[in-house]
Amino acid sequence: EKTEQVLLELLENQTPIVIWGTGAMTMQLLAGTNLAKCDIRAFVDKNPAKIGKVFYGKKVLPPENVALYPEATVLICAMLYSQEIKDEMEAMGLSNEVISLT
Repeated sequence: EKTEQVLLELLENQTPIVIWGTGAMTMQLLAGTNLAKCDIRAFVDKNPAKIGKVFYGKKVLPPENVALYPEATVLICAMLYSQEIKDEMEAMGLSNEVISLT
């Protein structure tokens, strides 16, 4: 229910978002919620096997490319490692707003 509310607000406000994580959680949200209708600017993942692949029409970028989207809210869609992702963003000096769905 909390997730649905967060996604509805992102959709209604057409907030630009970067989705960090391209695993099962993200796929479920894209297929079963309003997430796919949101203003998704990019997908980010640390997995070298996923970087460069096309995911929902957008290339999957490495974490350092979040800096290319300073206006975007980073939506963390990772079942695990949410705090580690936040720590990594801080270490990279990123000032994006962050929303974690876990």
